[in-house]
Amino acid sequence: METRVYHPVDHGWAWFVCFGTGVQAFFVVGGLKSMGVLFMTLVEMFEAPPSLAAVTLGLVAAGFAIFALLSNAFAMVIGYRKVLLCGTVLCALSGFLSMWAMNIYYIIVSLGLLSGLAFGAMATPSIVLLNFYFDKRKSFANGLAMVGSSIGQLCLPYVMTYFIDEFGYRGAMLLYTGVCLQAIPAAMLLRPLDFWIPKSILDKAASHENDHMKSSDGNLNESKSSLFAKKKTEAEDQLTPAIHRSMSSLRGASPLLYGSQRSVGKDSTLAESTGSMMLGLSIENLATQSQQEVASTGNKNRTKKSSQFCKVLFDRDLLTSITFWMLFCSLGIGHAGFIDACLYLPSLGYELFNSKYKGALLIAIMGFCDIGGRIGGGIIADLGFMRRTLT
Repeated sequence: METRVYHPVDHGWAWFVCFGTGVQAFFVVGGLKSMGVLFMTLVEMFEAPPSLAAVTLGLVAAGFAIFALLSNAFAMVIGYRKVLLCGTVLCALSGFLSMWAMNIYYIIVSLGLLSGLAFGAMATPSIVLLNFYFDKRKSFANGLAMVGSSIGQLCLPYVMTYFIDEFGYRGAMLLYTGVCLQAIPAAMLLRPLDFWIPKSILDKAASHENDHMKSSDGNLNESKSSLFAKKKTEAEDQLTPAIHRSMSSLRGASPLLYGSQRSVGKDSTLAESTGSMMLGLSIENLATQSQQEVASTGNKNRTKKSSQFCKVLFDRDLLTSITFWMLFCSLGIGHAGFIDACLYLPSLGYELFNSKYKGALLIAIMGFCDIGGRIGGGIIADLGFMRRTLT
């Protein structure tokens, strides 16, 4: 039985999603590669050794790589668009906090760490959501969206260099904050898939889920009551012989201490009340034990859900695929060298030509060539010469 798809595929709003993903890539990749322009500025302004300035740029790349994986897990839990909005706000917050920096250590945290986390939160969820909106034109849509990263690489290094020359470091970071906030409207274009499901179907599914939860709660309460009654009966059966033995021992006591029939009656009453107290305490302990068992069952259910989530996130078939690991290693090594070249190329251009604009020009040339590669690669992939899946 095929699952019905309500969201548009390969047409309509899918192209707006493609545009929104391209804008996100503009700020993520463009912002990541324009960080190299700041290298010499950080060294000069804070009189920091180049090694510490390099740590800042390294944290941006590392934070992006690590949180790009984790952001997809968060997106599966709270939603793709929410993660994108959080990443956009965090990116702007990083620039705003960096404006007030007084030393390079502050910059390492505010610009290096926070920007890396923000770029990771903005990158992966948008690309994953884009693939749900396209099928036949998936490769072309991905290539077209990634043109945004090439345009960002083409424009943002020049823009950052101009901001620094005209307004200084602090003014440039303030303007960069405002530019990053423009990614919020783009993130709003990436509608979640449940947005397209008719309200009547959502209400029916919610009602069915509520009925299921009530049924589960009723069964749980019924099982708790039966368990408590069973435990109570067992406790009474265990405590009754102890009560009789206590009463018999009191009746058989020495007549010097309990000589009259009246005293024996009082002792009998005392034994019975003592047994009742023992029974009440036992039942109270059973109630506490039952509550603990229910709480333990709830913890087991939460652990089971977490285990299921991990199984979905870390697919065994994927992680045992040789093709996946070949792609993982090749892309990982390639991106590591590519990003490092973009981060330190502006400094090399400044050293060779004694001009910050010529250093930014080298990044722009790479971005211009990148545009043709992304669009052309997407078109070729959609022609059917290569398989998209392993089967």
